[in-house]
Amino acid sequence: MSKKPTTERINEWLKITLEGIERRQTLMNSDFDVKNNITKDTRYRGSAMDYESLALCYTLQGDWGKAKATFIQANQFGQRPFHMAYNEQDPEYGGASVTDGIQESNAIKATEFALAAGDLALAKQAAGLYRVPADNHKMPAPIHRYIFALQAFLDGDKDRAQMLLQISLDEFLKKPSKGQNYKVNYHTLSLALLGVVLHDQPAFNKGLEAQLQFYTKAAKGEIHDTEEEFVCLHALALTNLAIFYGLKQEIHHPLIPQGLVVSLQ
Repeated sequence: MSKKPTTERINEWLKITLEGIERRQTLMNSDFDVKNNITKDTRYRGSAMDYESLALCYTLQGDWGKAKATFIQANQFGQRPFHMAYNEQDPEYGGASVTDGIQESNAIKATEFALAAGDLALAKQAAGLYRVPADNHKMPAPIHRYIFALQAFLDGDKDRAQMLLQISLDEFLKKPSKGQNYKVNYHTLSLALLGVVLHDQPAFNKGLEAQLQFYTKAAKGEIHDTEEEFVCLHALALTNLAIFYGLKQEIHHPLIPQGLVVSLQ
């Protein structure tokens, strides 16, 4: 990971992202999607990713107001497929026909977008949207447990959150994984989240540091030379979550944009 992207590079990413958003909107307003069998849930999932990229660009520019507003937009797009799948009163309700954008990772992202924007109420709403889909498809167990642990904790059930996270941590200890993979990633996230759940500052710090180490290595891979390389959304979201629940920010790192860290003073 480079220390900081140049202004010119950030502007290039911003231009590409804005052009992509405009292109996607044009296609959504035409008959292209119908002709090519592209569903609205797929478009909404894509839009959430677009607005995440846009929010990261604004973050790297230091425009905190735009970054927060855009993370909120990313959250709203990320929530749409869940409402389409499960809210019978939603104008775009599709029930079991909605299959894209309703996975565990989508709910985790939507929750993190809200936390990055400093909106705890919206984070609670986003985390609460996930449920096992009609086809019973589940992501790997550590990811599956993580969203349910987030959901439980934000709903006030600390005991259930602790139980789910501890199962994942115990499984990892029995069969540790090495390298850059989802098992290591969610092990670090589970460590940090459990620190928040238990209101244990050292445990939270340890988990957050482990996530930052993981992400620093990941930044040398496929996200190298993108806006994602320079901001660890997981770490930012967990830092804000910890502060909301009474812990302190003791880990300062270039991957955690200080302008988006909440202050409750």
